[in-house]
Amino acid sequence: MQAHRFKADLDPRQRKWAAQAAGANRWIYNEARKHCAALYAGGGKYPGFVALCKELTGWRAAQPWLRAGCAQSQQATLADFDMAMQRMFKKLSGRPVRKTRQNCRPSLQFPQLKGDIQQVSATIARVKLPKLGWVRFPLSRAVVGTIRSVTLSRDACFDWHIVVLTDADVRLPVAPPGTAIGIDLGVAATAAYSDGSTFSLFVPSKTDERHLLRLKRRLARRTRGSKRRERAKLAVAKCLRKDARRRADALHKESTRIARAHRLVVVEDLGVKRMTASAKGKGRAAKAGLNRAILAQGWRAFRSMLAYKTARRTGDLVAVPAAFTSQRCSACGHVDAGNRPSQAVFCCLNCGHAANADMNAAMNILAAGQAASARGRALRPVVRGTSVRARLAARLKREPVETDHAQA
Repeated sequence: MQAHRFKADLDPRQRKWAAQAAGANRWIYNEARKHCAALYAGGGKYPGFVALCKELTGWRAAQPWLRAGCAQSQQATLADFDMAMQRMFKKLSGRPVRKTRQNCRPSLQFPQLKGDIQQVSATIARVKLPKLGWVRFPLSRAVVGTIRSVTLSRDACFDWHIVVLTDADVRLPVAPPGTAIGIDLGVAATAAYSDGSTFSLFVPSKTDERHLLRLKRRLARRTRGSKRRERAKLAVAKCLRKDARRRADALHKESTRIARAHRLVVVEDLGVKRMTASAKGKGRAAKAGLNRAILAQGWRAFRSMLAYKTARRTGDLVAVPAAFTSQRCSACGHVDAGNRPSQAVFCCLNCGHAANADMNAAMNILAAGQAASARGRALRPVVRGTSVRARLAARLKREPVETDHAQA
């Protein structure tokens, strides 16, 4: 399963219909949530996906404006609600929240699409969607495999994107045998490698920071619900989207380079959510600055990219605990908080080994990952060769998913 994302070229009529259909999907999600709450209040149980689809038929008959939307897209919305309920039952997440225009991104999913993508020119292609007609998009990459579903979504800058999910049998390239690397994630340097190299994301200039701060200040002064506030909100969204795209581009290039050059990639298992929790008291402002610096590095996105890119090349990604990796000597194994006299310097009190603190931690991470790989298992293995729904279904059932190279 592979997703291909393109920017959709919608005409004004298609934009209007897509926005209205996405609003109808949001209403259906909230109505399903309200229906289940009423059943619980009366002593009933969760009806399930099939019963909700039968209720959808009644909703479409009672609300004529719902019939203007796509039935299969509305059923896909109920499938997402059913998945959220199943996660709640398994205590993987909380109760599904009500979707509003502020916390919900407009999207339409077409899981029963028939037909292939037609190439109009060397750089332009189109696909036919139900009730929407032909949707054109720039063909920036080849779409390989059989189309399973197409998702149309709108970002904060009111640009529509199309995601084509395909299923194909492809020959996976093989990573170089015997090569391994350990990665220590940080703030001063985004990643420090066990081979002595480092990787750092771009740092926004002072001019960019002042420009963003000025836009946010302008947004805070606008009246809620006004047209001027919407324009100010769009300006902030475009500025943030530019930074996000620059960060994603750098992470994609670096993760591709690592996956191509190494068979075994070892990362530290960091709890980013716990590390970026809000602080209380006098150090709250300093902790907020540290939280912003951590989130700007994109650690989780970098690890996710490494996961599927190493799987494509039949490599392994191993996550090891991060505890004491910065205090352990990579030469003798001595663990002491005094081994790190400063943030950047490591000096072992036992053997006198001196090195860069991040490089020393990367060596410890690599050693722990090689030990876990030699035992034939990872401390937290990465599921490979399966779709998002298959991984979630396996997690809900509490059953392990096979991850050998043949399946990947």
